[in-house]
Amino acid sequence: MDSEKQIIKELKNINQSLDSIQERLDESEGKSASIFDPIKALLIGLFIVGPVIAIAYGIILFINSWLSA
Repeated sequence: MDSEKQIIKELKNINQSLDSIQERLDESEGKSASIFDPIKALLIGLFIVGPVIAIAYGIILFINSWLSA
């Protein structure tokens, strides 16, 4: 009987913790999601994905010229 009360108490504490975490996520999601996410995606594409594609294309051209010669 005592262990059941302890389990219920722990479940209530976990539920309260999850509720507070969800509230914080909801608050922070509305602020930064609308402005910074597209800017972040563009910068990642510009500075990371773009150079990787250019290097890969250059390697492919180099291998192609090396094989055809």
